[in-house]
Amino acid sequence: MIAYWTAFIRTGDPNTAGSPRWDSFAHGGPVLSLAPDAVRPVDHGADHRCDFWAHLRS
Repeated sequence: MIAYWTAFIRTGDPNTAGSPRWDSFAHGGPVLSLAPDAVRPVDHGADHRCDFWAHLRS
């Protein structure tokens, strides 16, 4: 995480060589999980069961 923040402060882009790519957020797209043991892209909607919760609001 420190490398992402340092790169972002220095260049405006958090990506660094050797780390998983941190893409710009796109609604419905993958997000970067920053879990201590596994920094990786994840499907945020599936992980948090957003379809289920959205169904309850309607």
